[in-house]
Amino acid sequence: MLGRLDSILAKELLNGQKVVVVRCEEICMWGGLVRQKMKHMRFLRKRMNTKPSHGLILFPAPANILWRTIRGMIPHKE
Repeated sequence: MLGRLDSILAKELLNGQKVVVVRCEEICMWGGLVRQKMKHMRFLRKRMNTKPSHGLILFPAPANILWRTIRGMIPHKE
């Protein structure tokens, strides 16, 4: 599962370990295929009202989805 893997990896990163994840395309996401497709389409529709080009930066690749979820679990802003 994506969330469980992310939480383990985020914990290791917070402990100072270096982590390499291979075969990200085979990460299992929770729910059925139709549910995941609808969830992704809702995500793609999100944009900024005043200037749509300044909206979300989308990372559709499985490795980038993993990176984005791990990044949300660790403190990265100063």
